Amino acid sequence: MMERILELEKALRESHAREKELREEHTMQLVAIMTATFQNTESTIKDRIEKGNTYWTVAYSDVCRAIDREMERRSERDTLTQQLSAAREALQHVKEFYEGGDINSTECRCYKDPEGHCPYCSMITREVKVVDKALLSLATPPHHKREEEG
Repeated sequence: MMERILELEKALRESHAREKELREEHTMQLVAIMTATFQNTESTIKDRIEKGNTYWTVAYSDVCRAIDREMERRSERDTLTQQLSAAREALQHVKEFYEGGDINSTECRCYKDPEGHCPYCSMITREVKVVDKALLSLATPPHHKREEEG
């Protein structure tokens, strides 16, 4: 009987040791996932763990892909912001050349049709608004868009 109790105690200790190792491994896998959330720049993604690593999981891979998408969107947003800024500056120069005004002015001193509108300046204003809306759409997270639509 005592021998059976000792066997059960040994088995229980081994089981407990295996469970402790698994808990530690799962904890480190969660730490890897948490760390991946902070690796959102070109210089930090090179520190990601590889698939063969003990702490790599499918969830880790999913987080890395989401971070990659975030970085891509951020790059697209930055590019569009620069393009918009350059376009606004160019349009400002065009408006100053034609009318001596500024891009936000509703008054135009260049050619006007009988209703007092300048087709060229109206077109520029419409184009700027389209680009502004596209940039805003790109910069607004999807969950914010749902709230605005609802």
